[in-house]
Amino acid sequence: MVALTLLMGVSLTSCLNGNDDPTRILDAPLRLVSTYPYTFQYPNDGIKIVATNSTELLTSNIYPGDIVYIRYTYNSDEQPITATTKEIDAKVELPLSNNSNCSLNTRSEVVENSEEGSQYENATIIDLGEASNYGMYYYDRNTLIMIVAYYAKSIENHHFMLLYDKEKNNGEDDVMNLYLRHLNNDSESKLDAAASYKAFDLSEFIQEFGKEPSKIRIYANMTSKNDSWSLDDAKEELQYEEIDYKRYFENNN
Repeated sequence: MVALTLLMGVSLTSCLNGNDDPTRILDAPLRLVSTYPYTFQYPNDGIKIVATNSTELLTSNIYPGDIVYIRYTYNSDEQPITATTKEIDAKVELPLSNNSNCSLNTRSEVVENSEEGSQYENATIIDLGEASNYGMYYYDRNTLIMIVAYYAKSIENHHFMLLYDKEKNNGEDDVMNLYLRHLNNDSESKLDAAASYKAFDLSEFIQEFGKEPSKIRIYANMTSKNDSWSLDDAKEELQYEEIDYKRYFENNN
């Protein structure tokens, strides 16, 4: 089972430039809720991070509703965090450059058959959820963020779909089965190893399932051969990661 983290507050990570330095530097995947100015928000109507350098973000490929991995810096003496804090004015950076948009080229879809063909998948992945110490995040009950490792030349040419297959979720148990599919549009055959945070909406899946699942099981075609993304080199069986859902949120309410 992969490591799992729920975004609960402001301090996902922080770095201090000395014990007495009030500068706080934090990283977090947050939802972009506005572009005037650029404003990012923690889940459940949490604290908003308002960019003081919005003009620097104008050329970024991020849009309202996207989950974006940001790094923000602010002065804690000037803006102490209290129980009533609603906003923090901060300098915002995209530390992963064009890989910072976790919603880029992702889609969640309910289908009759997740193995219907190349419109869903033409490439394997390397691994799922094991590319960092965190593995997977729940942004909230309806949004899952996972780390996907795969072969790519240009990440913009890679699309990921998380599919709910009606045929493989018959309601006989409390485990929801989902299928991650990778569509590779890179024109070059020789690709490099890459890893991306990818965010997926779970709301339609949970509605289709009819109840909150106890666990979510995510299946994927993983490669059995170094440097190969071809489905011909996929492992014989789909590999999966299983994560808690219902118990996790019960323990973190």
